[in-house]
Amino acid sequence: CCASCTIHCTSGARQKRDLSKTDSLPSLSKNVAEDPVCNNLKLKQLMEENMTQDASTSRRKIKNVIENELKSKFSVMCATGEFSYSAYTESFCQVRKKNLTCYAFKVTFSN
Repeated sequence: CCASCTIHCTSGARQKRDLSKTDSLPSLSKNVAEDPVCNNLKLKQLMEENMTQDASTSRRKIKNVIENELKSKFSVMCATGEFSYSAYTESFCQVRKKNLTCYAFKVTFSN
């Protein structure tokens, strides 16, 4: 899903998991929101507070503050206009301020 894309999330574009069919899902924190582009309210707040008008400056500021505050590794991208991405993660957020969109997601390491 993309908040600024010409094709927005629709019921067919985003499939939700049926939580009743699985026991192995990680427990979700109280920060989880029902927003298709952001499932972590603290992450969203930190991103909004650290976005500037410049994509590079915003990316650096956001990455530093969220890794310090949330004590996890995050990938962050910021751009003007539309961009496309795919990420496998349990914590993510996309924020748009004026013409700048930033997306951050928790890096998941696997062996």
